[in-house]
Amino acid sequence: MRGRRLRAAGLVLFGVVLALLGGELLARWQFELPDTMIEPDAALGWRHVPNRAGWYSESAWRFEGKPRIPVRINSQGLLEREYPLRKADGARRVLVLADSFGGDFGVPFDALFPKVAEARANAGRPERRYEVINAGVSGFGTAQELVMFRALGRRYEPDVVVLAFYMNDVGDNGDGYRRRPRFSLREGRLVSEAPALDSSDIESLPATRLLNAHSRLFRLVREKLIRWPAARGLLARLHLANPRVLQADAAYRGWLAIFLTEDDRTAEDQWRLTEALIRQLRDEVRAAGARFAVMIFPMEGQVYPERFTPFWRQYYAGRDYDLDRPNRALARFLAREEIPALDLLPALRARAAQGEADLYRPGDIHWTPKGHAIAGEALVEFLARQGLLGP
Repeated sequence: MRGRRLRAAGLVLFGVVLALLGGELLARWQFELPDTMIEPDAALGWRHVPNRAGWYSESAWRFEGKPRIPVRINSQGLLEREYPLRKADGARRVLVLADSFGGDFGVPFDALFPKVAEARANAGRPERRYEVINAGVSGFGTAQELVMFRALGRRYEPDVVVLAFYMNDVGDNGDGYRRRPRFSLREGRLVSEAPALDSSDIESLPATRLLNAHSRLFRLVREKLIRWPAARGLLARLHLANPRVLQADAAYRGWLAIFLTEDDRTAEDQWRLTEALIRQLRDEVRAAGARFAVMIFPMEGQVYPERFTPFWRQYYAGRDYDLDRPNRALARFLAREEIPALDLLPALRARAAQGEADLYRPGDIHWTPKGHAIAGEALVEFLARQGLLGP
């Protein structure tokens, strides 16, 4: 009897090992990771790897047939062409500070909204050269965009600086989840602090680090599971993921607080810090001799409200939200500070109301090329109305 049980257990174990080996071989055959384009940076937290060329795909599974999109980072670490830092005579430069909507590897380079704006601005104007320089990096908040302007942006001698503001930037500015430049308000003054945490994915168990380095099956399964709040907690407790992933839920909850219908202390603190960061960036842009404007990017759920509710319920079940509240708050602040602003929410909602359901990529928070085109064209029209494109 005992011998049969041992043989049965051995067969089960053999089957499990065989299945895992088969899964690993399948993952190595069909699962291909895109090239790494991000590296740690002491000042910014992370940045693009200068002079890096590679590819990106929405799916790493070969059998899904998703296109590979070429990605090339310039010598300054921007998802951009090589522009000399010194501006050519007669050129007019617009610098766009952005997060992953500018640093978006998921659409072809020329489809990015800064490049759409550049092409539109130069159309039919051979006598004047407009350069719209894309300084977007995935995950950046306003604090990093301020540091980016100090470290690199001003060296491009821009005539206009546009801050592309996505609604999760409010939460990002107070986020201690990832290593990023941190600021605080002390007696109404903006004070720089040391970055909060190391964002590198360091696991606590050597076996986990080994699996992460050598098993595509492990990385694939973990990547899928870690998107679910309950699974994140389990993986962290089993030491199969960085324990800091648990803070991601707090970060999501924090930046969603700006949509609550009632006043929320967390959201109020985040807004005050965000306003101070925007004000500081405006002042430094003006001190550099450039003009400043803000471009407001709505979340997908603000454009398609039916897509917002399921996400909201994960963090604030039973509480009411107002999808327009953050935009109203930001618009009031920018008006008080006399900062020109372009809110894309009305334009994108209008297109959605016309039946265009494909402005954002499925399963992604980012725009399709169509969404980028709307934003790029709106940016040029806005800059022209504000007299920011020059005579």
